[in-house]
Amino acid sequence: GWRPPDVAEKYPVHIVENFDHFEKYDNHPSTALVYWSWFQLITTLLLMFFMFNQIANIPFPMLLVYGLFLFLSVYSYTTLLDKSPWALLTESLRAAMGWGLIVAMGDWFGLDRMMPGASTLLALYFAFSLGVVAWFVFSEVWPERKTARAQF
Repeated sequence: GWRPPDVAEKYPVHIVENFDHFEKYDNHPSTALVYWSWFQLITTLLLMFFMFNQIANIPFPMLLVYGLFLFLSVYSYTTLLDKSPWALLTESLRAAMGWGLIVAMGDWFGLDRMMPGASTLLALYFAFSLGVVAWFVFSEVWPERKTARAQF
């Protein structure tokens, strides 16, 4: 779109002229990381479907908390897939929030009424997920960051 000449000169916008030679973003995730991200996506979708199934039984303020948890879940696994060092922090926040919700409410939004012991399995999943993300961060993310810094 049109911009004043002084703004266009001071803040140039680089436009791709030839898309055949455009370098696309690709951080080359490992096959294991891609599979883990798919697993996280499916798990998040299952938790979202459970929320939709129980939407009439969950008070509105808790729906907002649940939505925040789902947002944090998606943000966490996409941050890891993007190979950001923040992935471990976001996954830690997600696990802490999940454990906190289970402890504060006694179960996961009534999931134990449908499947006894499911909240315990979910708490174990949060711990397992945190461990897997830590492994990916220490084995893939940080070594690549150190290599990238050494090249500069």
